[in-house]
Amino acid sequence: MVLNVADEIDPVRELYRRYPYPPLESVGASYAPLGDLEYVRHVFWPGRASLGGLRVLEAGCGTGTTAVQMACAYPEVEVTAIDISETSLGLARQLARDRGAGPNLTFRLARIEDMEDVDGRGYDYIVSSGVLHHLADPLVGTQRLVGLLSPTGGLGVMLYATYGRHAIYVVQDLFRRLTAGEPLERQVEVARQVLPQLPACNPFTSANLVDHTWSDDAGLVDLLLHPRDVSYTVPKILSLIRDSGLRLERFFGHPRYRPETYLHDEATRARLAALSDYDRYIIAELLHGAMSKHTFFATRREHRPIRLPTRGIALLLQRPWRSPLMRWPDWLPPGVGTDRARPAIVGAVTIEDLPTDVLVRRFDLDGWNLDVAYACNGLRTATQIFDLPAIQGAIPGSDRDEKLQAFGGFLEELAHHELMLFEP
Repeated sequence: MVLNVADEIDPVRELYRRYPYPPLESVGASYAPLGDLEYVRHVFWPGRASLGGLRVLEAGCGTGTTAVQMACAYPEVEVTAIDISETSLGLARQLARDRGAGPNLTFRLARIEDMEDVDGRGYDYIVSSGVLHHLADPLVGTQRLVGLLSPTGGLGVMLYATYGRHAIYVVQDLFRRLTAGEPLERQVEVARQVLPQLPACNPFTSANLVDHTWSDDAGLVDLLLHPRDVSYTVPKILSLIRDSGLRLERFFGHPRYRPETYLHDEATRARLAALSDYDRYIIAELLHGAMSKHTFFATRREHRPIRLPTRGIALLLQRPWRSPLMRWPDWLPPGVGTDRARPAIVGAVTIEDLPTDVLVRRFDLDGWNLDVAYACNGLRTATQIFDLPAIQGAIPGSDRDEKLQAFGGFLEELAHHELMLFEP
């Protein structure tokens, strides 16, 4: 593709040409959640037996972390990755070679706004992480991606969140005023000089804001010196989804978008129960107060994946498997696995969220709860797990019905907190 003259002076393209992000030294063995196609399959096509033939587009691949992860982990999937920076694409190709990616991965120099569905097949999954908020018009970019979706395809998008980035925007404004009109190299010098002198009262003190500490200047430039950085609250996210012709399927880590995750008294929960999902998402964001990004999955407005409820008899007829969004012990890996004898464990095992948010939830499992979690490997229905003699014998209760009630209640909790994922 040939970029036109307007592209040559695009400040965002120029930034990433000179400071490709993220630098490969920071990538390491990092995990890109939006590139976990088993979870994506669960979100958009629950019960789909195989990912073979899936067409994936990464819109704005940067230095290739997500695209390479998908191509290496799922050789049966066709992955196309585009970016506006030749420098970033060069590093992405290097990463692909270093990690042994196969011919199922293709890189292209292209703008999101110019992408076309050449063969009319569309993409089954489009991932755009940390990109749309840097476009001149994020709505136009999102609408273009919707036009590239297959009829049953879905989008996975990460956009900056307003409240959790308050400290970043304070410092961005500071450097914008200190270095107005100066070359980017000089802005970097000034930022390096000023950052160590920020007073203790300045909000830019969170240990989570680590990009600026990388030896490569790309992290600092992307975080604090970006020329185009739009952030979103939940209402703005929902408006973008609506105006793009999309339907929200779920937020990534959606327990954080439930107010009852934070509020536990019965009176307040009764008040929350009367609210719409729209209002509940907004209230959850305000309760959290520090979300630095919003990640969501959406489909075309007319498409809705078929999903069984995760309660009652419907829950017992589905196959539970351990969510890849949780940090499980090495001996208890996430996802679908094979049957093995569970190691002897004394005491509780702590399961916690992957570190994708400042709020990390922790759950302690022991005794029969741990036995059940270990058996949830996606190979059996919940009823078949309950009928295992070792499981049923471990569950407290005086008879089968009492044991089944305890078992079902525990599974509903696992589903509610998204420790377990359930499919037909």
